[in-house]
Amino acid sequence: MQARWTDLVFFFLLAAPAGAADFAIELKVQAGKKVLSAREEKSDIGATPRKREVLRLKAGDRVQVRWTMINRDKAAIKNVLVHFFAVKEAELGQKIQPKLDKGVQAESALVMDFNPKDKATGELAFIVAQPGPYLLRLETIGAAVGERGQEFFAALELLVEER
Repeated sequence: MQARWTDLVFFFLLAAPAGAADFAIELKVQAGKKVLSAREEKSDIGATPRKREVLRLKAGDRVQVRWTMINRDKAAIKNVLVHFFAVKEAELGQKIQPKLDKGVQAESALVMDFNPKDKATGELAFIVAQPGPYLLRLETIGAAVGERGQEFFAALELLVEER
């Protein structure tokens, strides 16, 4: 018996991941005794992101970043790029994400296969010498699976003031 192309399409639709990946993210930033944290959001087309919390600090202060990402999905999600960056913005609350070709204060990335309930954590520290607003963002790239697949992120802002 020969399979028809409609049978194959139906088979692949059933075999494809049904639904979106689901990640829990916590991004925590500390400067001195001040601490802020942000939780995951989905990068849906047309969605309005939450207003970002702002941590105020002085130029030359040390910034400590800790993050956690957990796969809450029931399926494994392969080859997810976990990307963190801190980049200078034109203004606080900037709607368009700055390009990462200048003003980058810190950046890290890792690629990981996330089995159900797998967890990744990271920690880094840096000093911002120049005053101004900065976006801190932790994001998934490649977590979007299936038709309704979405990427996830958590974001905060720094407002670095003159010393």
